[in-house]
Amino acid sequence: MFAVAGAAHVALLAPALAALRRVTRQRVLVVQRAGDPPAPHDDRVAVEVPQGLSAHQAAIWLKTGLHRIVGLAAPFCYLDSDVIALTPEMDAVFAAVSAPVAFAPDHATLDQFSPYAVRCGCGRACGHLREALYCEFGVDVPGDFRLWNGGVFVARAGAETLLDDWHALATTMFTRPYWATRDQAALAAAVWRAGWRAAPMLPARFNTILDCYAGLPPGLRAGARPAQLAISARHLPLPQAVAAHLINGGVGRAGWPHWDNIARFLETTP
Repeated sequence: MFAVAGAAHVALLAPALAALRRVTRQRVLVVQRAGDPPAPHDDRVAVEVPQGLSAHQAAIWLKTGLHRIVGLAAPFCYLDSDVIALTPEMDAVFAAVSAPVAFAPDHATLDQFSPYAVRCGCGRACGHLREALYCEFGVDVPGDFRLWNGGVFVARAGAETLLDDWHALATTMFTRPYWATRDQAALAAAVWRAGWRAAPMLPARFNTILDCYAGLPPGLRAGARPAQLAISARHLPLPQAVAAHLINGGVGRAGWPHWDNIARFLETTP
């Protein structure tokens, strides 16, 4: 299942959709904001979202509220639009963990993610996200907590409380100017409030994160040339993964070896 909002987001979905349809025998559903251009997929549902949300906020509103839209009578697996499924093992994600909800680990701790979650101006790892979670929501999350990554998750009956809290916290953050439009901090808070911080996680192979900007300072990213982008040698020519999560605009980034190799693979493999 995918959740998208805004014409640009819908357009970026095509590679992930095409890749997933190659490897899965499961139903693939696209949930999108009503009024946007239709996603390039026959099985989709359009949902009215609250007025005043940006496209990014609307996508998070849909993503964190999928359990309310489609229900949990049957389990579902959500994928971000920059997650590229590579092998038929993708279907095994449903059997990987039997808990009500399962996410894969992120590549960052809470403090490392802080400058991307709150508008503190630090530009580096700091404790400001921790402080904001405690001061605004009363949640004491340690700085070394490795985030759960929302790019791929499986949800089934019993996950309602955690998912409801994630949705409510993310939506509240939209209204606070100090918070960036992200869902990771809200998820961390929901996990700790639910007492699920030690819950079993999906194996990383279902959500192997490749960041084209890894190690590149934020101020240099906008104009970065392909030669400046990060490369993980062990994931060349193709990621050693069931699904690769190409964060920070990696999908479609011509000249970045990770995307170029994946694109060739998708073009030549039926």
